[in-house]
Amino acid sequence: MINKININQINFQAINRVKDVNFSIDSKQYQINNASNQDIFVINNSLLNFSSVEAVEKYSKTKLGVNLQVRDEAFDKKKNLFDFLKSKEKLDKIKSKRQADREKNYLALANKTINSLCNLKKLGYELPPNVISDHTQFVGEGKRSPGCFVYENPKNIYLNPGFKWEDIDKILKDHFKNNICSSSSSNHVLNHEMGHYLHYKENPDKYISQKESLLFPELNKLPSDLSMLVTQKVSSYATRNIRDFVAEVFAGIIDGNNYPDEIMKAYNKYGGPKTKEKS
Repeated sequence: MINKININQINFQAINRVKDVNFSIDSKQYQINNASNQDIFVINNSLLNFSSVEAVEKYSKTKLGVNLQVRDEAFDKKKNLFDFLKSKEKLDKIKSKRQADREKNYLALANKTINSLCNLKKLGYELPPNVISDHTQFVGEGKRSPGCFVYENPKNIYLNPGFKWEDIDKILKDHFKNNICSSSSSNHVLNHEMGHYLHYKENPDKYISQKESLLFPELNKLPSDLSMLVTQKVSSYATRNIRDFVAEVFAGIIDGNNYPDEIMKAYNKYGGPKTKEKS
């Protein structure tokens, strides 16, 4: 499911979910919950009038309606329908807990995103047309990333709904403390991706020509201590490649950091986006 933030309205759309027909059973009262009246009648009659799987199957084969899949699953597993429904209820509780956790995490993602966008807008930056929460953009090693920018779709910034957004503040503080990222701000993820977005927008040819690698091919032509300086003053993540160097410096500047002239010269050389002074 793809969830999009409408930047013009700064409005997080509700998550659309297609739910299966669910029901639970109260084992003490033999009461079916969260099902249609017709299903309750059919299931209750199945439970009260028949004890064997074969009898229940015969009775409910054409009458269980939308719950045929549930019934068939019970019969495939050679279980009495009542016992199966009880075990299904336990599974549903686990699924409900997971769903609640996911929704709580999605809400944290929405709040962080809106706060970050409002802050960038307040600072005077042009926001991308779309910020999209889409798990399909994060595969393989990318599953661990909170966000990404793909220049093939330059109007979009993607955020990972599978990331632990509830814990993002703690994660960023720990990363900053360990020199992994350039700021401890809760807005860092969006600020970093905005760095990529604006880097491409202002210098698309230069952005595309900059090959991603573990080393800085062009930085090797600069004083040998520059790479060490970048690690010390910006972050270790900034030494991954030129694009992340630019994005990390941009995010750091947004958070109020000042960097040595050598770093800013490299930032400008690689087409780093213009930054705006905080008012």
